Amino acid sequence: MKMRCGTGSCLAAVGLWLALLWGGASAQAQALPSPPSTPLTSSPLLGAASGASRQAWAAAAGLSRGIGLVAALESSTPLSEGREIADTLAQAGFRSVRLTVPQASLRALAGLQNREQAARLTVLDAMVDALLARGLSVVLALRDEPGHGAAASAVQDKGGSVGPARHREAMVIWQHLAQRYATRPQRLLFEVSLVPGGTGAVKNQRMSSLLKAIRQSDATRVVVVGWSEAVGVSELRVPADRHLIVGITHAEPFRFIRQGAPGVSGSDLWRGSTCCSPQEKQLMALPLDIVHAWSLEHRYPVWVQEFSSYQNIPAELRARHARLVRQAAEERGLPWAYGDWSGEFGVYDPVRREWEPSMLRALTGP
Repeated sequence: MKMRCGTGSCLAAVGLWLALLWGGASAQAQALPSPPSTPLTSSPLLGAASGASRQAWAAAAGLSRGIGLVAALESSTPLSEGREIADTLAQAGFRSVRLTVPQASLRALAGLQNREQAARLTVLDAMVDALLARGLSVVLALRDEPGHGAAASAVQDKGGSVGPARHREAMVIWQHLAQRYATRPQRLLFEVSLVPGGTGAVKNQRMSSLLKAIRQSDATRVVVVGWSEAVGVSELRVPADRHLIVGITHAEPFRFIRQGAPGVSGSDLWRGSTCCSPQEKQLMALPLDIVHAWSLEHRYPVWVQEFSSYQNIPAELRARHARLVRQAAEERGLPWAYGDWSGEFGVYDPVRREWEPSMLRALTGP
């Protein structure tokens, strides 16, 4: 079976393989051939009359070899610590950082300003500037995490995404951040994150309103649309904005990467899972094939903005998984970022100030 990524045909073929794999197809099923490599730096789509701008494609190329970092704004972070983190990441060989800020940390921006909020913004300024000063590309993302149980359901709408009040709050915060960082270098990108599981219609509407909030004060900065699910990318309706990158999360094989992780239903039953069988490798490739085909058809770059594995999994298995995802993304010309620097899915011990060596080699080595 030879895959050709013409309009719609590649997505249909991938959909068939999804049905086979998730329906329990044999591990001896015919392997999907890898699509031809399309490096972003030499993409025929650069500067195309339709689709993304040259600026967006160049920004996407700069996101290759990235890592995720959460900005803890509630605690006072000295400027020297921000510089030390930036130095550590750059010296390890990373080229970009996805800097995620919990929406709750900036909630006061939707109301009255206060001294505590000003202090948090100063911490964020220092971290952004320290990363940029080390030559790293930075994607500033806002993430709403409503929690679990009743607290979560209270802010969820029927479409499965964050409710209207939280969304309006995000619009106000982005309006402020876009104005605040309007003069920063173009290596600073913004990311509008859309909650996984929401309907396509709700996600498209909220993406559009968040973009409008940003464009009021920054018309040309590249923005990442954090669509999340690769399988649902066909539901994305790209607005009339050429300065966009589409971001997706890679989470396969799910039982392997989340085994033993707290807060994940059934994860204790998955302990001992290994990676990666031929069938699992096919399953890992499918989301990338989907977005690669979508990118060729719609002429917008796609960024694998997050993949990770739980820290208690044996290091050699985590490293094997990370290398396979990295290689599969790079073969398709997709930039990528590992999801967690020093948390439960991380690759760095901030107390010992040590990298997990096999993971670092898998992510930054040849």
